[in-house]
Amino acid sequence: MIESNSNSSPGAGSQQTQTVQNSAPSPSTHFFQQRTAPKITIREQSIPNNNSSQSLQTQPQRDSQKELSQQLGDLKLTEFNRHVEDYNLDFKENIMKKVEMIKLQDTYELQRKVDDLKREEQLACSTLTKEYMRKEQIESHLIDKFKSKKHLLMAIIAQWETNKRKRTLFMAWKKRMEGKKKDWQQGEYCHAFYLQGLKMRGMKAFKLYAQVAGNRMYERRVKERINISVQTRVLERQNEKEFLVAMIKELEEQLRIELRKKTILKAQCDQAYLRGVSAISMEALKMSQSTLKDFYAGMKMTTFDGSNIYHQIRKMNEDPVGTASLAAARNIETFGSNTALRGNNANGTPGGFNQSFGK
Repeated sequence: MIESNSNSSPGAGSQQTQTVQNSAPSPSTHFFQQRTAPKITIREQSIPNNNSSQSLQTQPQRDSQKELSQQLGDLKLTEFNRHVEDYNLDFKENIMKKVEMIKLQDTYELQRKVDDLKREEQLACSTLTKEYMRKEQIESHLIDKFKSKKHLLMAIIAQWETNKRKRTLFMAWKKRMEGKKKDWQQGEYCHAFYLQGLKMRGMKAFKLYAQVAGNRMYERRVKERINISVQTRVLERQNEKEFLVAMIKELEEQLRIELRKKTILKAQCDQAYLRGVSAISMEALKMSQSTLKDFYAGMKMTTFDGSNIYHQIRKMNEDPVGTASLAAARNIETFGSNTALRGNNANGTPGGFNQSFGK
């Protein structure tokens, strides 16, 4: 298939374009021929006529000349094609096949390089897009952070201004109300002090009354306790005294009985002794005198001095039965009566008889 194109301009002549395409491509190059149809373009340009007379022709003449030149070009192209078809058909086919193969190979390589470049371009674009998105995110984050900091700073400044205004207002109000508050506080303090003084005076009087009443009650209770304890001790001492007096009287009675017995026994012993004096010698008399002195020395009674009656009574009980005398009994009776008289005062209250027997 042979295509011919002819273009002509009014002042420059005509231009012809021929495109030659193989009508029966090989099976191996059928795919590439479908994608890119190789074309051979032959351009012919008419030689411009330098004759100055042609430039002065009218427009109809130029149109007719253009048609003639186009027909002439078509005729020449037809002759050339016929000549090629007739004489160089085989050469043309081989040359065209080689040209097509080379063109297909170049097209394939070019397409492969274009695909590689497109792939690289896509990768670079994706990388740049990711980097751009990352930078954009960082930028948006920084912008948001800056906005938040700016908002926070503005809020802090506004709060500081508000606090400053409030502080100024408060100080002015405080300065104004300071005098009034001071007077009010002084009045309140004086009133509270007066009320507290009234309470303290009342409490002081009540405390004094309570102390006096409490002291009196305590004094009465102490007196009652002391009287009870004194009466108890006096009763105990009186009971002990009565018991001891009764015991002393009983012992005195026993002592009188024993003294009568001892006096009778002594009289009998003296009579028996006097009857035997005539029958013994002077040595026996001397021996008897020493024996009688020892016997009478053991019969002497102890003297009661009043220091420890209970101890002396026990000592008297520990003495032999034949050692008591009537003088000792009289001394004991006299001491007991004097002690009982000293135990009571003039008003009948217990006196200084506080000696505890047996201690």
